[in-house]
Amino acid sequence: MLKRSFLVGCVLLVGCAPKELPNNEVLERATLASQTLASSAFSISMNGTFTALETGQQVTGTFTSEGATDDHGKKMSQHIEADLTWGGVTKPAHVLFAANTSVINSQTFFSIEKIQLEPNSAENMFSFLTPLTGKWWVMPSSVTGSLNIAPDPNVLKAQAQVVRVERDEGIQKTENGYAYHYFVSLDQEKFQRFLKDAGQWDETQLENMKDLKATGELWIDAKTFYLESAVWKIESAPVMDGTLSATITIQLRDHDEAQDITQPESADVFPTEDFSLPGTDDSLEPASESGTLL
Repeated sequence: MLKRSFLVGCVLLVGCAPKELPNNEVLERATLASQTLASSAFSISMNGTFTALETGQQVTGTFTSEGATDDHGKKMSQHIEADLTWGGVTKPAHVLFAANTSVINSQTFFSIEKIQLEPNSAENMFSFLTPLTGKWWVMPSSVTGSLNIAPDPNVLKAQAQVVRVERDEGIQKTENGYAYHYFVSLDQEKFQRFLKDAGQWDETQLENMKDLKATGELWIDAKTFYLESAVWKIESAPVMDGTLSATITIQLRDHDEAQDITQPESADVFPTEDFSLPGTDDSLEPASESGTLL
């Protein structure tokens, strides 16, 4: 009778912690759960420094993203904000940037809300975006097909698939119930296999990724095995023509309950031939079948 009363009280008041499983089994279940996850909402924040390989110039700042994925990663919508500072010729330059992006069945839409530049100079690397503000654009399929849009929804979901557990903190109480808490590091062998299976990176990019070093923490729901949150510290990750060192915090919520993602009501086709990348004479038309849009 006493035992039964205790169990009833446990369930009614705080809920009982589930039976603890070995971390390898938890990661396997988390990987399977991520593969069946149809939709989720996410929040991402990043503080970091980008260093250009040729010039050594550094860009420091913060990046935040609030959004959702749907249809098993085929659709994604997000609001992004960035606050960046980098060394200028006479004094540091500063930009505040806000935009919305959507990826729907391989079509990429974007709308720039704000670009605030200091100093307000035509020499600033982001000034070419100013004429684009205030409306929705859709990228031509020839360009969309050549770009990897960040953050990749599948990468957000599959982090448990590419890690090695360094320290097992067991099951801990969270706001949503109970979660497994692990200190982890990036397992390069698993990471390379994941990238190859994804088929979105060429051989040069895969080779560059072999130098990526990252450590972090994962929280995995002890009931559903969905990834709840992660914190990553990244050292010298290859990004475009430079390296990125950063701390990234990711939170996933509303698993299989995120709102539907719909296409913007009106969007003009982005005139790629009229815009060149900063510091180059090249238009935004693709030169190859691979690339990265950050």
